[in-house]
Amino acid sequence: MPPNNPIFAAEQYYFFQGHFDIKKFLKLYVTYDLSHLMENCLFCSIANGTLESKIIIKEKNWISFWDANPVAPFHALIIPNRHYNSLNELEDPELYSELIQGVKKTAQKENLENGYRIVINTGTDGGQTVSHLHIHLLGKRKMGWPPG
Repeated sequence: MPPNNPIFAAEQYYFFQGHFDIKKFLKLYVTYDLSHLMENCLFCSIANGTLESKIIIKEKNWISFWDANPVAPFHALIIPNRHYNSLNELEDPELYSELIQGVKKTAQKENLENGYRIVINTGTDGGQTVSHLHIHLLGKRKMGWPPG
């Protein structure tokens, strides 16, 4: 592997520092190699541009786009560009904040001045159908309560 590869660098660091811990190394390897981009993930394909979608905003760490199966007059999704199966996997408070700011920016761009609802379905019982963290942004109609 080339020296600028983060896996190679981590391996060298752990080995030469006398701290080689196979569990830490494998955790780093799996996190870097697999969670970044899932090959068969619909939303990863949208985030990396291999699948076309109606993009609203594209930022360094997140993207917003129109939902293909809208349940409101305005229905967009905000997703991290990096793959997380669900909200349960997201441990980065900065990215969480960026995603919420993404909701706000998308709502402002789409003139949702009368209000909107955000929904994060998590897991099977929560109604999550795509295993990539995503926030539903619904608007342009009066929402009922209770939801679901």
